[in-house]
Amino acid sequence: MNQIKNNKDYLKRLVDILSSGKRPTAASPAREKTDQDNLNSQTSQCAEVLAQLREHFAIGAQAFKKGVKIPFVELCHKHKFDEIEMAAFAVYLTIEISGQKVSDLLFDTDTRSIYRCLTNLYGKQKVEIVHYFLSSGKLKRSGVFVQEHNAHDESLTAPSKIKESVIEYLLNGKPRPGNNRLSKARKLARPSQIAEQLNLNVIAQETAKRQLSAVAFQHMERLAKPPAKGLAAPRLNTLLLGPTGCGKTYITRHLAGILGVPVAFCDATQYTETGYVGASVEEMLVHLRKAAGENPKAAEYGIIFIDEIDKIAAQNVGQSHNSERDVSGLSVQQDLLKMLEGENVSYEKSRSMGVSSYTFNVKNILFIASGAFLGLTDVVSERLKSGTSIGFKDQAASAKAEFEQADLLRQVRPQDIIKYGFMPELVGRFPNIITMDKLTREDFLGILSNQRTSLLEHYKTFFARNGIELEIPPAFLEEMADKAAVRDLGARGLNSAVENFFSELMYELLDRKTGLGLQKVNIMDCLRGGRLKELFA
Repeated sequence: MNQIKNNKDYLKRLVDILSSGKRPTAASPAREKTDQDNLNSQTSQCAEVLAQLREHFAIGAQAFKKGVKIPFVELCHKHKFDEIEMAAFAVYLTIEISGQKVSDLLFDTDTRSIYRCLTNLYGKQKVEIVHYFLSSGKLKRSGVFVQEHNAHDESLTAPSKIKESVIEYLLNGKPRPGNNRLSKARKLARPSQIAEQLNLNVIAQETAKRQLSAVAFQHMERLAKPPAKGLAAPRLNTLLLGPTGCGKTYITRHLAGILGVPVAFCDATQYTETGYVGASVEEMLVHLRKAAGENPKAAEYGIIFIDEIDKIAAQNVGQSHNSERDVSGLSVQQDLLKMLEGENVSYEKSRSMGVSSYTFNVKNILFIASGAFLGLTDVVSERLKSGTSIGFKDQAASAKAEFEQADLLRQVRPQDIIKYGFMPELVGRFPNIITMDKLTREDFLGILSNQRTSLLEHYKTFFARNGIELEIPPAFLEEMADKAAVRDLGARGLNSAVENFFSELMYELLDRKTGLGLQKVNIMDCLRGGRLKELFA
């Protein structure tokens, strides 16, 4: 057995083992390999990799007992991972530190599933591997993975990626995982770097990404470099304006993931004045503390996202605006103001043994509120028209003031939001007003083409598990983009169009599939109609 001298040696050997599996070479025209030949070749390669992996695990365990600091082994011991859980953890780690894709570590060109890698190694069926990745499994409960809760089929979705703090610990031995204390020594990402990471998952919204990246950078910098005593620190609270489905919640979720801070997603419509039936605004702090998990200190530098804030406006502006909550809306605004302008907020939580009191330092929390603000464009348009002069110039200025809705939202001023129905004191606590654009047909095409944002990859994997290989040409993307544009519901409309189509397709194709082999289906044949019965003929 080779000896492990340090953590660097251990990780290098681990990457070498899991990256050594070569895919079967293409068969020459003179002698094509049979399916059984390919299967035997893959089985042999998997057996060799598994033998090396087991040996490496054993060497690492011995070195760890002798005092060699190996964070990977330490984490596996801490969470009592079995061999398959260790192998899964090792595969993800190899992907993260080597820059490879999951598919690069597999021995089958048609799959990108982490399950195929493990089932190839251990000779098990996928269903036997699934329980390792369930929300109740040790891998997900260990806290080493970033959790994504928007998966369509959680039982067949592995954890998305290893946390940045855990990766740093695995590579350098610090900081220790489970103690994500937002170290002051942590290197800050520049605004441009934050925007680049947002670009991976957020399509379009270039202006919003730039502005939010600047806000996020300032938020993290005041943690790493607290302002000198006696100097005023800016309030970074941000108000996002934009139509439904433009990605206000989505971009905030990814921003929090990039920063590595806890985030609480709250809906303004559920809150009422303290003492009335319903949740009080202090419940937001409870949600944020829960999101911080075992590190409550991290909650003090987290993000509270308040959606549908336009629904608590206290007066009627425009025919489309909801004015039924004037009194309750104003009361919620007043309660929210106390939290936005204070440094320490006290609240009570009912327990089985009585009522417990808590104090929360809210000085460094980043509040991001969002809403569609239907009718706000009328307020802006009225202000722009009232500022024009009389005469021929007035007609020209009035013509210029006929902006589209998105252009009008970019002209929003604090006084417009005040007239819409918000307290001046509350509006003043949101110095950053960012407008997000309505998604266009080109944006929908970008969403569908991006593997990180498209539902198509999910459905391709789903059908492949059931013996059907989908061929999705560009014409299908254009068809779905057109349907989403007609629905006028943004990304929600796009997802709805895709899900409706595949739900119908699932019923038709799975019912008519025959045979055990993988059968190819061009998805455009399903759109043309009248050919579903012929697809497997």
